[in-house]
Order: sequence, then C-alpha cells, then structure tokens
Amino acid sequence: MHSDTGEVLIGKNYTYTVEIASLTKIMTCWTTVKFLEENNIDLDTLFLEVSKAATKTIGTSAGLEKGDFLTVKELLYGLMLPSGNDAAITLSEGIGALLLQK
Repeated sequence: MHSDTGEVLIGKNYTYTVEIASLTKIMTCWTTVKFLEENNIDLDTLFLEVSKAATKTIGTSAGLEKGDFLTVKELLYGLMLPSGNDAAITLSEGIGALLLQK
C-alpha cells in the first residue's frame, strides 16, 4: 500500500473479507472469565439457562437445547471447542443479566 495515497500496489486476495466470529468467541470467553474472577464467582457452580434465542442462532453449535441448565464451565467448553454460537449467546445473556443486577 502506498503510504501517501493509500493505493494498493500489490496484494494477494486483499479484497477477501473474513468473519471475525472466532475472535468474538475468544473475547466472550475472556470477558466471562474476567467478570467471574473479579466478582469471586465460581464457574463450576454458576448455572445459566439456555434460551430459545440461543438455540436459534445460526452457524456452528454446541448442540444446546432450550431450557438446558449448564455451568459456566460447561458453556465455556461449548464455546471454545466446537465454537458454539449457542453457548456464546447463553453466556452473553447470563453474564449480561448479572451485570444489570450490579
């Protein structure tokens, strides 16, 4: 890229866009763990309920079902290993609800 004009001089697939879903899941994991640490909440004892919205999320899934109750630790595994969007939504909803209570 030319430093003055911003014109691309040479590149391989430089117009190809890539989804940032994996980075988003890593940040969901990190922020969840950080929140629990800062609030002295054990990820083995905090249970969250899977919502209908979480089960309807498109993309990769951990196979969660509406009404399931899982520990945060189980949800983190579902988030990071199969890259479960349903686990990401469940964690986001649950931790978000805890933040609103503060």
